[in-house]
Amino acid sequence: MKNELYHEAHQNRINDTVSDAVIELLREELNQKNEQIQQLNNRLAETTAALVTAQQTIQAVQQTTQTAQALHVGTIQQQLITDEGEDNQQHTGLHRWFRRFFRE
Repeated sequence: MKNELYHEAHQNRINDTVSDAVIELLREELNQKNEQIQQLNNRLAETTAALVTAQQTIQAVQQTTQTAQALHVGTIQQQLITDEGEDNQQHTGLHRWFRRFFRE
């Protein structure tokens, strides 16, 4: 019986030692996983910030493009108005010349 008690006590110590080793191993793995999660969170934050910056850049480019297009349209309209005015002046001047030429 003494031998059985010794064997049982020895087996319990072995079991406790193995359990402690497994628990320590699992704690280390958990710490590694927590570190990996933190790294992924950091990368996610960086990626999110880059995405926000890219979206803001796209909006700024779109606004700049719209402004440039509006200015271009305004320039073309002004050119057309100026060209029409010049055509009218040339046309009127040509009419005057023909009138003078054929009257005399």
